[in-house]
Amino acid sequence: METFFESNKVIVSKSAKSLSYFCTDKLVKINRDIIKQMVDISKENSCDMRLCLHNSPDDKQHSMLILHNKSKTYFRPHKHKDKSESYQMIEGKMNVFIFDEEGKIIDSQILSSENNFLYRIPENTYHATISLTDYVVFNEFKPGPFIREGNNIFPDWCPAENTKELETYFDSLIKTIQ
Repeated sequence: METFFESNKVIVSKSAKSLSYFCTDKLVKINRDIIKQMVDISKENSCDMRLCLHNSPDDKQHSMLILHNKSKTYFRPHKHKDKSESYQMIEGKMNVFIFDEEGKIIDSQILSSENNFLYRIPENTYHATISLTDYVVFNEFKPGPFIREGNNIFPDWCPAENTKELETYFDSLIKTIQ
């Protein structure tokens, strides 16, 4: 039997940095079976993935089911100058950090589908997430369109991905989680 991700209800994005699919229908229904398929695909490919419920990067509103593996958990703190974003937890647990302009943590919350399941980050706010379970699945809402260049603003006070300083910085964040 054909799975959701093998059907004509989605197309694979050729330009995304991670494994990404766009829904082709305007009406989209997500159920637990689709979430399980995401988990299975992510495990098979050892990757994070996203299912964009909107049809195009040019859409005015983006709603994305995102699956992060714990092994791929660090995303450099960043902000979006003119865009807020919200996370709605579906499975797993993750920590959200909010930073001031100098890199001091001003909020840290554990999100899960049972508690603290919705979190909104205002525009122009540095933030980062860390997966606390083997994988997390959450819905991310933010205004579109997606513009690759300049979409994320990275601060000077944190190390970039794939640097030696990353491990030390990452460990310091983990130690703050309560």
